[in-house]
Amino acid sequence: MNLQFIFVVFALSSFVLGFLFALFSYLSKRFGHKQLKIERRLLAISSEELRMNSKPLAPSLLSSNVHLNAWLGKHAFALKIQEAINKLKWEIRLDQFMLIVAILFIATDLILLKSGASFLLALLCGFISAALPPIYLTYELTKRQEKLETQLPEILDFIARAMQAGHTFAGSLQMAANESREPIASEFQKTFQEISFGRSIQDSMSDLSARINCAEMRYFAVAVFVNQEIGGNLSSLINGVAKLVRERLQAKRTLHAMTSEARSSAWILSVLPFAVALLMTIVRPDFIGVLWREPTGRAMVGYTLVLMFLGIIWMQRMAKIRV
Repeated sequence: MNLQFIFVVFALSSFVLGFLFALFSYLSKRFGHKQLKIERRLLAISSEELRMNSKPLAPSLLSSNVHLNAWLGKHAFALKIQEAINKLKWEIRLDQFMLIVAILFIATDLILLKSGASFLLALLCGFISAALPPIYLTYELTKRQEKLETQLPEILDFIARAMQAGHTFAGSLQMAANESREPIASEFQKTFQEISFGRSIQDSMSDLSARINCAEMRYFAVAVFVNQEIGGNLSSLINGVAKLVRERLQAKRTLHAMTSEARSSAWILSVLPFAVALLMTIVRPDFIGVLWREPTGRAMVGYTLVLMFLGIIWMQRMAKIRV
């Protein structure tokens, strides 16, 4: 049997298995039992009417052009990107962000084509350069989310102490927001302003948990909802939630330290083939140039990149442990 045919079948099988594994991991994370239970609790307690009538983003913020603004407002991905930009407080609209991506793609293609590179190489590099702004946006969002999760136990303790001193829940939110640092200060300050203007605590807390979007914040929101429904000592309940959140963060940090060796090995194994290829291109270009000149060599490079991509995803999934 043809060796190349066997290699193609193996590569396609590996790709299908990797895709199915990634799909299963996403579905189990998004629609797991705990996640669905929390969402049902929030949905049952919060005001559904106000939630449906409230819009996540003003369409006028998407673009200064009326027609482009109307077109972008119909797509969920555009609203999500603009919402992420607003969370980071970047002074930029979605159309400007898309323009930067397009300029990077076109400029990279033109520069490489003018320098004599092949069309496929220029197209690949163009996509890579165009992906840099979204990757940077995702990176900044991840950093912001980590800061929010780290600051949450401290602000919960502050709210509990303020309520024990005799302040109301809304007043405790304002005091905690004034004494905390960004980015969590602005989120709690916004929630306090919503409550002050007459919005219910349940709706404001639902939006706060959606903006911070972590399991720890949802625990806090559910605790407030339960107290609004059946009463009780809210400060003591918040103290318990703060203790739970702090223990979860400690467990996350412990697991992060324990898996540091596996993650470092995954990074080294991911970068090493590209580093060796670059070194061989510099030292012996005639030796490695066969991979670019011959059709069989280009096919081998393509199959290898697919398998490496699947291996990188697999190693990252193995080194990542959820708490």
